[in-house]
Amino acid sequence: MSSPAGFKLTKVGVNALSLFNNYGLTAGATKLFNNQIGEIEVKEGVLRVQCGTVLGDPTKTITVRSNATFQLDNLWAANIVNKVVVLDDGACMFATRSAAYDNFSGPISLNGTNIFDSLTGAYLILSGEISGTGSLVKGIGYHPGAPEGASTGTGILILSGSNSFTGDFKLQTGTTILTNSASVTKAANIVMSSGSILTVLRPDATLALASGQAFKGVGTLNGKLNSPANTTVSPGTSTTAALINLKGDTTLRGTTIMDLTKTNATLAADKLAVTGTLDLGGALTVSLASNTNLAAGNKFTLFTATTAFVNAFSATNLPVLPAGLAWSNSIVLTSWNIEVIATEPAERPVLTNTVTGNQLALAWSTAYSSYVLQGQTNPTTVGLLTNSAAWGLVPGVSGNQVTLPIDPANGSVFFRLLHQ
Repeated sequence: MSSPAGFKLTKVGVNALSLFNNYGLTAGATKLFNNQIGEIEVKEGVLRVQCGTVLGDPTKTITVRSNATFQLDNLWAANIVNKVVVLDDGACMFATRSAAYDNFSGPISLNGTNIFDSLTGAYLILSGEISGTGSLVKGIGYHPGAPEGASTGTGILILSGSNSFTGDFKLQTGTTILTNSASVTKAANIVMSSGSILTVLRPDATLALASGQAFKGVGTLNGKLNSPANTTVSPGTSTTAALINLKGDTTLRGTTIMDLTKTNATLAADKLAVTGTLDLGGALTVSLASNTNLAAGNKFTLFTATTAFVNAFSATNLPVLPAGLAWSNSIVLTSWNIEVIATEPAERPVLTNTVTGNQLALAWSTAYSSYVLQGQTNPTTVGLLTNSAAWGLVPGVSGNQVTLPIDPANGSVFFRLLHQ
């Protein structure tokens, strides 16, 4: 089918229009549309391009309006569709054939929130630059008119170009792959949702965040992560505890934000689980959402690393604790933890005594855990000895208190509290 130069195709109606060419792309073979076709506008429903179909002049534009879909279905390997695409807010690109590699090489402009959808087993491959102020969402689009029916969104999106879009890069379903020179460094945030996977097959196998960029959410990164100064890493998007699996060495030099929760006696925390080495640095900021106060012994695991932890955060900003409590951090095998511990008042403890009959009760506040009770017994003619060897631990102390019999035969008996 051929058409005059400048001819515009406008798709209307909520159903699908399929452009199908099964005659091949070899020399002399019939093509559906020639290079004279001009603009294409998808106002409603689905424009479906299949097999060997080509779409005319690659310098002309396909404009996909809100809630409309540009679908690629079972494109032949030799048919890499090339045209300028402009996506209005809510517009979608959709790959639908299992085990088919649907290639699109033209530039794409995002305007608003744009969905890139693929059914299970389908590959949507984009090699041109993706630009614009909108957000790229790997998820489930709105295309009720598609012959395939409702989407699962669990197929694969492959990006191989250097991209410059400045909205969010949101991975809600399935797998997204960055390959060749693919980059998303201009995106404001990289946001993962539960079950989503981001695989970095670039030569450096590294997702390197750009200045001002945040990496957050819940999901799995297959590749290394590098978070330099002026970047943010934060599991989850709310105060609910969340997990990001990082399948590669990870370097933190920006701000790492983690959330803790305590609901009654139940503790939970965000976690970065690293397969490899975790290189710590930059600032760690931890927030708390709870309906009851933290207590001594409350412990949270924020990081795990299968190989090693190296270096340390240069600054830590932890939740304020009630008086008498403090934070402590530790590394136990493959886990990096923070724990609430009891602290002591700045002033020295007071040793109290109570005599009941022939019993002497000694006690001091349980706020002090680093003091021990010592005593010495000497003849009345000797009195108090000042050398440390003269003092010994008083047996039977429990809970910072002890009761001792009073025996006149002991002569002079002395007690003291010693800070360990």
